[in-house]
This record gives sequence, structure tokens and C-alpha cells, in this order.
Amino acid sequence: MASRYLPEEEQKKYKRHLENLRYAASMTETMKFEAEEKIREEGRKEGIKEGMEKGKIEGKIEVAKNLLKTGIDIEIIVKSTGLTKEEIEDLKNE
Repeated sequence: MASRYLPEEEQKKYKRHLENLRYAASMTETMKFEAEEKIREEGRKEGIKEGMEKGKIEGKIEVAKNLLKTGIDIEIIVKSTGLTKEEIEDLKNE
């Protein structure tokens, strides 16, 4: 639209309206960016948490395997590692 053909007061209103639209668009982009960043951060935290949990389980399995190799009773391994008897039996049969 050719705002230069509008009366001066209407030109000011039009320019103010455009500034408001630009500001709203800027705020929308900022909120979108911040939301995406928050989602990425939550994903990183969840990934770290899952990785740590997986590491704990793998550590327990490694301990159980070593105890099985030394002939330790399965019940003691269950108590020592927190793994189930079935999980240890599976390790024994590998």
C-alpha cells in the first residue's frame, strides 16, 4: 500500500501498526526459539539420564558375570547386584 498518499495522521497510525506487527513477529520468533531450546535441553537431560541408567545396568551385568566365573552362588549374586535370578541364569547360559 502506498502510505504516502494517506493523510499525515493516517501515515503515523499505519507506521505504528507496521511496527507493532514487526514487534509481534519478533516476539513470536523469540518464543519459538526459546521453546525449541528448552526442548533440546530436556532431550539432552533425558539422554544423559538414560545413558547413566544403562551404564549402571551394564555394570551390574559385568559384576554378575565375573562373580559367576568365580563360582559364587546365584543367590549371593542376586543380593549383590540387584539383578533377578532369571537375569543371572540367562547370563550363566550365555
